[in-house]
Amino acid sequence: MIVRRAGARECRVVLLRHGRTALNREGRFRGREDPPLDAQGRAEARRAADLLAGLRPEALYTSPLRRARQTAEPLARRCGIQIRPEPALIDLDYGTWTGWTPREAAASDPERYRRFRRDPEHTTLPDGEAVRAVAERVEGLLRRLGAAHPGRTIVVVTHDVPIRLVVARARGRHGPAMWRGEVPTGSVTPLAADARSLRVLGRTVVPSATAELAATARPSPAPRPRRRAARRRSPAGPAPPRRGPGSRPGSSRR
Repeated sequence: MIVRRAGARECRVVLLRHGRTALNREGRFRGREDPPLDAQGRAEARRAADLLAGLRPEALYTSPLRRARQTAEPLARRCGIQIRPEPALIDLDYGTWTGWTPREAAASDPERYRRFRRDPEHTTLPDGEAVRAVAERVEGLLRRLGAAHPGRTIVVVTHDVPIRLVVARARGRHGPAMWRGEVPTGSVTPLAADARSLRVLGRTVVPSATAELAATARPSPAPRPRRRAARRRSPAGPAPPRRGPGSRPGSSRR
């Protein structure tokens, strides 16, 4: 994976999606529900810490929900940094749909669910939150954090929809484009941020599949010079002269 470098005055922001919970396993909308990580989610959090500790993040910000804080804990211990909850990083409020599967939401309100998939930023969920409001609160926070940590690396633990919205906007994508690609639980997505803008530095990766992101924090070692192989000599002395074609043992060509 190629991760472009952030500019000298930009902050590298690594977005980390929280690990898996029982509601993720069942394919249900989580929203403001507060389930803990399951066993797989805890393993994902440990793998993320293994990957991201090499970046030596200066700060660690999380959604206030338990699944995000639990995902941040292994990295906080590894790096000796404090977890800083940020209300702006909380998940989309699904309202009535909280705890439902997408199929149940589509059956209950087909037109609204269709808009949610085709034009999410112009959709407000029933008794829930406007999707555009999520994009604006998360984008605004990331720009402020970028300005507060110029030239440094931070990790931000949040949720699927906030990550999708921020990445889609940074790439100039709108409408259903935000649903393209996968943002698996425990995955990381690198951005560059300053007070004015956000840009994507690389693709989303799963820490269990690659450790290449961490390697970008350290210069590659210089290649070792090649040593010329020493010519091996026979213990009995120099090798006999090479015979030409047609020569016989004991004869010499003049």
